[in-house]
Amino acid sequence: MTLRQRICLAPDGGGGGSGDGGDNAPKPQPNPAPAGGGEDYSTRPDWLPEQFYNPETKGPRIKEMAKAWSDARAIISRGVEGYKAEFERLEAERIAKIRPATPEGYKVELPGDLGKKFAVLTGPAPEGFDPQGRTVLNLDTNSPLYKWWAQTAHKLGLGQADFNAGIASYIEDMASRAPDYEAELKALGERGPARVAAINAWMKANLTEASYKALEAFGQTAAGVTAIEEIMRNLGASQLIDTGTAPAPQDGDLTEAQARELMKHPDYWREGKEGDKLRARVTAAFQKLYPGKVGPDGRTPV
Repeated sequence: MTLRQRICLAPDGGGGGSGDGGDNAPKPQPNPAPAGGGEDYSTRPDWLPEQFYNPETKGPRIKEMAKAWSDARAIISRGVEGYKAEFERLEAERIAKIRPATPEGYKVELPGDLGKKFAVLTGPAPEGFDPQGRTVLNLDTNSPLYKWWAQTAHKLGLGQADFNAGIASYIEDMASRAPDYEAELKALGERGPARVAAINAWMKANLTEASYKALEAFGQTAAGVTAIEEIMRNLGASQLIDTGTAPAPQDGDLTEAQARELMKHPDYWREGKEGDKLRARVTAAFQKLYPGKVGPDGRTPV
């Protein structure tokens, strides 16, 4: 019984009630209902947002509710500008968690199955690079198109995942227009890999970097390789063309840079017919460039 109820039921002079406790006496009042009107909080009620329910204490988070109400009133009191400022603040926090600091901070990463199909290089292949059977595509991160996408993605507040989605679409388009390298090598015949290595060595030794890059893509098809070989013949470099028919003695006319370029070819370091032929060409070149100074392995100068 509450203090107020006890006072009301006291005898005359002790609280102002009737002495006989008859009909005029105040009736005892029941205890106040428990907080929440008797609501069962053993599980979260549907009307209570999840962030305001404490599953450990089986009750509402009163302090959090009060703070949320206070924050909401503060925003409302600032009007439209208040709403706008709060939205911008929350959006800035979200973007800061997913976006790199600068457009240059994005990484080229192919998502899902696309990464299993293609290996993308954004510069020279690192030492020991192994595409593991994937098609190798070169992506110039200094190109206007790539820079535009990186800057646009950064301006829009996109994270790495959304940036990758745009790159994936670009890579798929590149792949649809790229030549089938295996088919092109097959069209060049048995000496296909050696012919490609020969034209690359000649172009690197005789062209500027810009011109080499322009012709490098041209030399990715059988027709392109054949055309470059024709240019080489017209310029008197037919001895460098490895079609399987070039006379062996002329191999000694390679420059040192061209010979060393051929040494970078994978077949040069492998046992077998292809490796033997490449090593013979390089050896002949060094024997002419450094008479009597070729090492005992027959490959490199002393």
